[in-house]
Order: sequence, then structure tokens, then C-alpha cells
Amino acid sequence: LLTGDNGVLTKMENTVEMALKGTVGFFDIKESSLNTDISKMQDKISKQTQKVSVYKAQLEKKFSNMELVISQMQQNYSSFLA
Repeated sequence: LLTGDNGVLTKMENTVEMALKGTVGFFDIKESSLNTDISKMQDKISKQTQKVSVYKAQLEKKFSNMELVISQMQQNYSSFLA
């Protein structure tokens, strides 16, 4: 009943061995799943970092243009007063 080919201990041993196998075991499947999740998150981080860089460049360009316009306005105002 406990140790035969169809015994409880034999079935438990087979179940544990399947869970620990390198290619189809529970832990290998879980590790593979987590590695896939990590990879997806790293891709998301890279894409978001790139978007932030593009947005930063746009803001810097707008700020530079704004400073140029203010400078021109100040020159126009100074020449108007003179």
C-alpha cells in the first residue's frame, strides 16, 4: 500500500520529482514566467525612458525659444525708449 508501484509514497516521490525537474517542473516554469515578466518590464522602462528624453528635449527647445523671444522683446522695448 505504501511502497509498491502504485503505493502512496511512490506516487508522492513521482510528483515531487516532476515538480523539481529542470524542463517541466513547477519551479522551472515559475522561473521562466518571472524572467519573462522581468524582460517585459525592462522593455517598458526603456520605452518610457526614451519618451521622457524626447519630452525633455521638446521642453528645452520651447524654453530656449521663449528666452529668445523675451530677449527680442527687451531689445525692442529698449530701442522704443531710446
